[in-house]
Amino acid sequence: MDAESKISPDLENAFFTIKSGDRDGALLHILDKVIKIPMGIPDVKKAYGADGKGQKRKRAPENNNLSDSPTSYSTIVFAATKHRVEYLVNLLQSAGYRVSYGMVNL
Repeated sequence: MDAESKISPDLENAFFTIKSGDRDGALLHILDKVIKIPMGIPDVKKAYGADGKGQKRKRAPENNNLSDSPTSYSTIVFAATKHRVEYLVNLLQSAGYRVSYGMVNL
């Protein structure tokens, strides 16, 4: 992969190796203290402009739901199993984070 031309310079990524017993606490700590993701509904107007549309987008999709739009705090968490994804969704929602998720079958 040509990392210089295919990855946005604005993208930040990190990989952590954590003992399995510490995973949930570490994830919550990283989201709260390192990334500083705000709880609840993000300010979509601030992230996307006053009209709620992205700067690069010419037309918003007809079924555009601004509450599902990415923000400057959008974060991707990968999990190995469907069970773990569902567990993390419940954990993060219980902690007060907004969550959307998808699963890929390989």
